[in-house]
Amino acid sequence: LDRWPLDSIPVLDRPYPELVDVYASAGDPEQARVYLSAYERANEKPDRNFQNRRHAARGRIALAEGRPADAIAEYRLVDDEMHIPLALAYERAGQPDSAIAFYERFVNRFGFRLLGDTDLGHAYERLGVLYEAQGDADRSVYYYGKLIDLWEGADAELQPRVEAARSAIQAQSRDT
Repeated sequence: LDRWPLDSIPVLDRPYPELVDVYASAGDPEQARVYLSAYERANEKPDRNFQNRRHAARGRIALAEGRPADAIAEYRLVDDEMHIPLALAYERAGQPDSAIAFYERFVNRFGFRLLGDTDLGHAYERLGVLYEAQGDADRSVYYYGKLIDLWEGADAELQPRVEAARSAIQAQSRDT
């Protein structure tokens, strides 16, 4: 924003939804709300794309504020299925079966073509964790293995997660 101030960008090209996402993800829902309000004011003729992006932004803010039920309601209003955000919201709402269902939908729908994608790795990791918590070692080990295969050669900052998956597989192997 220092390099490209928003007022130097045409109003309809301003990255308001992306700024909402960044600030909500960084734990600053108040600033995210500021950008959501600016996005809403900038769109004089809201179309379906605007509505989708607004609901997604509201969902991100609700998650950042610890309101997963509200996030789920907002994400459900988006035309495109928001598998990862919905899964995360269901996890935070204490509904692991619903979280698993959305992570599974994501990996089964997109996993074959998003090799290296961080969302795919995150989904594999969360499925490993969730199945482990449910005592389903076979599925847990399967998804931890998929994470390891995907991220084995990934950047150094992802390697602790790969090692945690290896450790989880070893622990579950000892238990069976």
